Amino acid sequence: MKRRVPFLAAALFAGLACACAHDFPADVSLVRETAFTGRGNTGETLLEMRVVPDKPGKIRYVKVFLDASAADVSALSLMAGDRELDRAGVRDGKAMYLLSCGERISDTTCFRICADVRPEATEGNRISADVRRVQMRGSIVAPQRPDPGFREILLCRKRLFAPGDYGSNFWRIPAIRQLQDGTLLVVNDRRNVTQKDLPGEIDVVSRYSTDRGKTWSEPVFLARNQGPEHGYGDPGLVELEDGTVICTFCGGESFYGSSVDKPQRSYMVVSKDHGRTWSEPRELTWTLWGPNPDNPFCTRYHSSFFTSGNSLLLTRGPYKGRILVANVTAREGYKLSNHAVYSDDGGETWHVSDLAWGDSGDEAKMVQLLDGRILMSVRRNGPRGYVISDDGGQTWGEHHFWPQITVTDCNGDLIRYDDRILLHSVPNSARRENVSVFLSFDEGRSWPVHKTICRKASMYSSLTVLDDKTIGAYVEENTDGVELWYLNFSLDWLQRQ
Repeated sequence: MKRRVPFLAAALFAGLACACAHDFPADVSLVRETAFTGRGNTGETLLEMRVVPDKPGKIRYVKVFLDASAADVSALSLMAGDRELDRAGVRDGKAMYLLSCGERISDTTCFRICADVRPEATEGNRISADVRRVQMRGSIVAPQRPDPGFREILLCRKRLFAPGDYGSNFWRIPAIRQLQDGTLLVVNDRRNVTQKDLPGEIDVVSRYSTDRGKTWSEPVFLARNQGPEHGYGDPGLVELEDGTVICTFCGGESFYGSSVDKPQRSYMVVSKDHGRTWSEPRELTWTLWGPNPDNPFCTRYHSSFFTSGNSLLLTRGPYKGRILVANVTAREGYKLSNHAVYSDDGGETWHVSDLAWGDSGDEAKMVQLLDGRILMSVRRNGPRGYVISDDGGQTWGEHHFWPQITVTDCNGDLIRYDDRILLHSVPNSARRENVSVFLSFDEGRSWPVHKTICRKASMYSSLTVLDDKTIGAYVEENTDGVELWYLNFSLDWLQRQ
């Protein structure tokens, strides 16, 4: 009498026999994406799947385990380049999904497992996936599981500029500010020909959003280059009480190659319509340094430039209404110092403070303390430096250091969140990576809390507080092929460890 083999056992036996017969027709490796994602984002890569076949054959399907909540993810998709091969609606979290492939491959081919994030997804929740099975030429291949990781959900994460966008392969130097009318404004360099600093064919451009960063305008030019030695860069923003927006930047020669005969120049432009249009650049160079500067001490410098990111408008005390812009100067080649450049008449005339940080400074940021004093944070390798002014930024006290912010030599941002909290962004590493936001609850004396907002290679960053009390960040991600990203997150998420 013929004995019947149970169905599951028979299927298992057949699968093993098939696998042995074909001796695993492909090597499948997985790389996990761990960048943050944002509410409402579609096609967000969770895994890159690299398939190396031993000979040509067709992949029938990919079996994917989704580790996420169905309340956060609406669909999974299998992508080959820009082509969607299959899509599965997500009804259950922490469940298996079968994605059809149908691709015949003959050499190494990369696929992506992607997710659509729901607009109502929960900030701080995590999305991850694993490929458990790949069927090719009748055989089942089980890839090695990738390193642990996940994509964490923010309120918003949008890429504003990437290599190749708008005719430029290079973008750098972010600044962001939400204006009084609700406009969210960003400015940055469009570096066109090379990623390097001036001199170069560099433009200053902006984009703006009227829905807290969900959608953005096309780029608006603030300053267009006139050739390799007539470019502009390193923009910084400040808004006055009447809604006037001032953007400062530099242009012309390189910072270290500057001289009186061939200077790196300093400029400002003004917008009266919340960043939609801008005035022609107005030069401020010879107020800051050169033969006859506002501060005679500055005759010893051969160059200067305004720090990019956020500049400062004083909102309390006897100097209320004063504009302060941090300035970097150079003497004897590479000795860098900091001054504050200030205006008490809305940017019509400018003055230069006494020396704030001498011969070991670099890009700096300022914030006003509750008692009216000015705190300046200074870029340097190791513990971040700081110095305080008691007279609205005209003179400065002793140098101090923050051991809790021991970081790489890189620009960041320093702003006030509210009457309790200051925020400081900077790469939290000995290298340009891991841009993080530090929080101070004692007016900058200590920084006990910090959280990463970009886990990978990352450089300059800028911060703003939105009208709904969430936080906006504009960040350089990657070091080669820099991309500029807008991030939005809550204070609650930032403080959650």
